[in-house]
Amino acid sequence: MSPSPDPHRVLGVAVGASADEIERAWKQRLREVHPDRHPNASPAERSQLDERTREVNAAHDALGVVAHSYDDPGTRCQHCGATPTALFEFTVPVRRFRTSAAGTYCRDCALHHGRRAQRITLLAFWFVGLPIGVLLSNARALWRAALLKEPHGGDGRRLIPGPSAVTSWGALVFAAVPVLLILFLTRV
Repeated sequence: MSPSPDPHRVLGVAVGASADEIERAWKQRLREVHPDRHPNASPAERSQLDERTREVNAAHDALGVVAHSYDDPGTRCQHCGATPTALFEFTVPVRRFRTSAAGTYCRDCALHHGRRAQRITLLAFWFVGLPIGVLLSNARALWRAALLKEPHGGDGRRLIPGPSAVTSWGALVFAAVPVLLILFLTRV
């Protein structure tokens, strides 16, 4: 039995490479050696390509990289380490607070980031060019976060979801501005 090849050499990555670098190298190697990418290969060549594909997959597994897939219960929250998780992106369109909380989060951490983003967006809604797309995108992500199961595990640094964005100052300003504008226009 021959010794298994060095996984770093097989994937062409340095020792200590990040998970993203390993993932990119693995996908690139698979594109090069997967038998389906070589439809005109002879049976002998297909056999070699099969062996190389197994080698590349074994190297990927040996380096301990877990591919993040949507709602994969095997991935952990990037903030607290709890499971189950999903991939989220929350955006704040206000220049001073412009940020995007994108990542893999458990339910509580996702609700925390999403509600914060939504509160700021609601507060600034009338003053930054009506970011309706951002409001709807954040609302959709918040809905998905609320559907996740109760988080468990992790290191105990779970974020507190906080109050709903509808009960914040942002929602009050969001609702009050058109009312005040209508009152002002009826007086002039």
